[in-house]
Amino acid sequence: MIYRVRVKRGGRKRRAAKGIVYGKPKHCGINKIKAARNFRGIAEERIGRKCGGLRVLNSYWVAQDAVHKWYEVVMVDPFHKVIRDDPRINWICKPVMKHRELRGLTAAGRKARGLGVKGTGGEKLRPSRRATYRRHQNLKLRRWR
Repeated sequence: MIYRVRVKRGGRKRRAAKGIVYGKPKHCGINKIKAARNFRGIAEERIGRKCGGLRVLNSYWVAQDAVHKWYEVVMVDPFHKVIRDDPRINWICKPVMKHRELRGLTAAGRKARGLGVKGTGGEKLRPSRRATYRRHQNLKLRRWR
């Protein structure tokens, strides 16, 4: 199935009641907040939440105007007999493939995570930023004490 999803363009507003952020001036910004992920990934996430029984395969840009961007998201029914019997696509029926779009595993999500980078600049991205952080926090002593 293909779903067409609309995402609003531009920056994102920070959620703060009446625009008041209690704290230091550094955190007082409301309007000029940029999303950490790309619009394509946001579109995949929205339709993935709405259609929980389907799996997101991929997506592509369709159109845009001054206010919105439109993406078409390719979704797969993992319980359809044709999908389950086809050896080229039945990998998506595994339980581990649930909500790939929410975990940054689709092409758009991997791009947002920086996994298209190899070599210089990619050292702190693999296997994940969190795993790299944890690895760097561990004290490794080369001999037993």
